[in-house]
Amino acid sequence: MNWLRKIGNWLWLNKERMVLGIMVCILIFRVYQVLNPSAETTGDKMFGRPGRTLPEGVEPKLPPVTPPDPAMEDWSRLWRKNPFIYTGPRRSGAGTQDAGQDEDVDLTLVQLRDKGNGTWLAKIKTSSRTDWYEAGESFEQFNLQEIDPETQCVTIFSEQRQGMLTKCIEDGN
Repeated sequence: MNWLRKIGNWLWLNKERMVLGIMVCILIFRVYQVLNPSAETTGDKMFGRPGRTLPEGVEPKLPPVTPPDPAMEDWSRLWRKNPFIYTGPRRSGAGTQDAGQDEDVDLTLVQLRDKGNGTWLAKIKTSSRTDWYEAGESFEQFNLQEIDPETQCVTIFSEQRQGMLTKCIEDGN
């Protein structure tokens, strides 16, 4: 009876090792099955490496057609002006105030220059400094949108006014 108790005690103390040994044996068996497939698993059930040539009568599928580009619409009102700010109705005296607001902007277009690669630079004088700017460049609370060398004018977006300004060299506007 003592030897039966010793065997039971040894099995109880080494149960984790026995489970590990069984799992390793199962893993070895599965690896052997994958590396050496039997004749019955080599049929349609087994997938092989793709070949360089297609089987007879099979044509490759074409990729799906790309969707068309979205319609070009003017969405600038949504990203330039905050849609959550309510501006009340204008009073009759507000029209004269807006006319003076355009003159309050202290911007002067001094000169236009060709950069050499088809792009143009505009020398703009503000209240704090005078510098050369490229189309799309931001400075102070303004963003230079477009430079038109034929008319010697630039279009500038003012963040303060939430609107566009046009300044030209000839009239100093």
